[in-house]
Amino acid sequence: MYKFFNLTAFHAKSKGNPPDLIISEIRLDEISGIKSMEIIKKELILIKFIIINGLYDHTTANTVKSLGGVDYILQPFDVATLISSIKKALTAPDLAWPITLRT
Repeated sequence: MYKFFNLTAFHAKSKGNPPDLIISEIRLDEISGIKSMEIIKKELILIKFIIINGLYDHTTANTVKSLGGVDYILQPFDVATLISSIKKALTAPDLAWPITLRT
């Protein structure tokens, strides 16, 4: 498991060994979690994403879904919710799973 604070660090560390899963907050310093997801998915389409947000936004949830996001988790959440989402992501057979809104 690695923690990155920007896309440059992500690209440097993940070259040749991309992660299976990225968990990202929607609000990031440089760019949004959605924009990060778009950029990374263009290069590494099989990476799975879980997006975390403080407020439910239907448009954002649909965007996450259209980009192949596994889950859209609302804050605050408990550890069991996150673990369940991670298990779902890591056992999903392909990119055709339905997104789940977790509150």
